[in-house]
Amino acid sequence: DLADIDEASAARAGRVELRACPRCDAVTRFVRANAVAYALHESKRGRCGEYAAAFLAVLEAAGVEARWVFDTTDHVWCEAWLDGRWVHADPCEASLGEPEIYQGWGKNGTIVVAFEARKAEDVTSVYYPDQAAGIRTRRAKDGLRGRAVEKALAAYAERGEGYDP
Repeated sequence: DLADIDEASAARAGRVELRACPRCDAVTRFVRANAVAYALHESKRGRCGEYAAAFLAVLEAAGVEARWVFDTTDHVWCEAWLDGRWVHADPCEASLGEPEIYQGWGKNGTIVVAFEARKAEDVTSVYYPDQAAGIRTRRAKDGLRGRAVEKALAAYAERGEGYDP
């Protein structure tokens, strides 16, 4: 319907998810908002992506250099430049400086990328340090051999456009 398209457009949605309640079969439509203002003021709903984007905006407004971190196992968070180093900051988990928290979730990390305005960095080893061999195997199964990830991240930087969560 046209209202749904307008909502997704206003939210700059990357996707719209449908969730079915297992008890009553009711379906809820959830717009994954990339527009921070939309998530905060219109829908007032969010999950990790919306929280991370909003927190990134707060960090930057406070003058803290920050970047958005994406894990292909379906989670996002931030990193803040504090005391001369990148520090893990996950607003969903109320977690600061605990990069290995995700290993306890039972996930098999494959690619974790930190996005800055004009740079993207593979930070997988920071978040899954105990999975180095498994990461290489999973990447190879996905066709990511040799320097494929590094080349893809370099191509992102060469585009000359920054990421805007």
